[in-house]
Amino acid sequence: MLQGPWKEGKTLTSAGCVEITVEDWDPEAFMILLNIIHGHMRKVPRSLDFEMLTKMAILVDYYECLEIMEFHAERWIDQLPAKRPFTNHDDPIRWLCISWVFRNGKLFKEITGDIQRSFSDRIPTLELPIPNSVLGKSIAFWG
Repeated sequence: MLQGPWKEGKTLTSAGCVEITVEDWDPEAFMILLNIIHGHMRKVPRSLDFEMLTKMAILVDYYECLEIMEFHAERWIDQLPAKRPFTNHDDPIRWLCISWVFRNGKLFKEITGDIQRSFSDRIPTLELPIPNSVLGKSIAFWG
């Protein structure tokens, strides 16, 4: 955003600074992301609940910052229950998003199997960052 041909990058180049307004993010999730990026590790929670982990996955995908988040994501995922309880029909899709964004192959394989057993029709994306190619493959190739 700051180095490309986008409005923010052009403003930064010409003015030397730019103000970026973020409105659609959960404030707590965004602060966690900023604390990690800026190295404020004491302010980073050691564990996250499922809902916050989903919000973090959305931010990581949007800002393309997986590399800096990998260590924390692995720890957060490992601290959630190994038996993934699905409290509603959307939970498997959220787990799919988390496994895809954080490149967790083991979790991805488990979740796609669950999805194959849970959905007989088209898989809803819930507007989460899951490519159509993954949705198609999760039904066709995993299980």
